[in-house]
Amino acid sequence: MEYVSAAFGVAAGALVAMSLLAAVALVVLATMWRIAEWVRVEAASRIDAGLTPDLVGYLRGGGEAALLASIARLHASNAIGQPGLVATGPYAGGTRLDSAVYAEISAKPGRGFGDLARSASVVAAVEAVRDTLKAGGYLGRRSGRWLRRWGRLVSVLIGMSGLAVGLFSVYGRSSGGELTAFLLVGSAVASFVLLGVLIRDRRLSARGEGAVRHLARRAPEWPYAVAIHGGPAIWSVDPAFAAAAGIPGQV
Repeated sequence: MEYVSAAFGVAAGALVAMSLLAAVALVVLATMWRIAEWVRVEAASRIDAGLTPDLVGYLRGGGEAALLASIARLHASNAIGQPGLVATGPYAGGTRLDSAVYAEISAKPGRGFGDLARSASVVAAVEAVRDTLKAGGYLGRRSGRWLRRWGRLVSVLIGMSGLAVGLFSVYGRSSGGELTAFLLVGSAVASFVLLGVLIRDRRLSARGEGAVRHLARRAPEWPYAVAIHGGPAIWSVDPAFAAAAGIPGQV
């Protein structure tokens, strides 16, 4: 440890103490961060978001899940059915994505899910779903994700620097005290890595995560179950329709 002390102008005991304090401080900060996130999400989950199935589907699994939820909603209202995807009844109204899906199926009966997902009008409607959620504050900010990614990188780099200091101390002058110092610096490394794990990338805002959590607990209607669980929810209820329509997620 003398080499490290000389290099940094810090006493060996002070260096170990600072490592331990840094470890404790980072664990506390990371834990407080996650608790604060959990509280925000729980608070948002107590509010009925009033979101349509396609919006919930996008929150849960992106454009594919939104389209599956829209198909489930139209099928539940007997507007579409099989073979393939065909119009089997009048369209009772709904979201822009519902309208685009029904129009495409009416214009070209028998299309499968893959063809429908590539349709220009459906793609535009899915993008409108994303824009609606973004405007409503349900999606995480890109800047926040950037900061989290850099935070993880910096924390790991600092932790690896601590590991390098420990290795330098041990192999520079090995002794029982040096090994103890290495283990203590290793605890600081563990806390840095823990910080990197705890600060996770969030695609959704607290409001978005709260809405998904709220509806996952309730799932009041089948289309919402499809929005939450995706294709398997269609296969479990109507496997013949799912097979004919080429719905992904066969169980």
